[in-house]
Amino acid sequence: MHESILVVDDQADFLESVSVLFEAYGYKVTVATRGDEAIAMVKQGLRPDVVLIDFRMPGMTGQQALEQMRIDGLTAPAVLVSGLVDPETAKAAGFDFGVLKSDLPGLTACVQQALRSD
Repeated sequence: MHESILVVDDQADFLESVSVLFEAYGYKVTVATRGDEAIAMVKQGLRPDVVLIDFRMPGMTGQQALEQMRIDGLTAPAVLVSGLVDPETAKAAGFDFGVLKSDLPGLTACVQQALRSD
């Protein structure tokens, strides 16, 4: 069985690009366009193997969404995906990893690393 990824981002083009990329590698990809949508999915039992979350989204930040998903039982590694990110900022915000949104090869490597760390 292939690993699953939850991608939380408010930019449709990014969601589509990441979905196509990871589905081509055999991952099952679920997307959410807002933090509260992702939280609802986790409350309903979604348990992805890794979560990719944008920081700036309408309604709540990625950090706030991750905190609530953790309360609701999410244990998967979380990757902060943002236009402006560094590993220290990501770790300080409660994420396991951080990667620039524009760095798709880096994002792929980061997901593979996150899955190995789980």
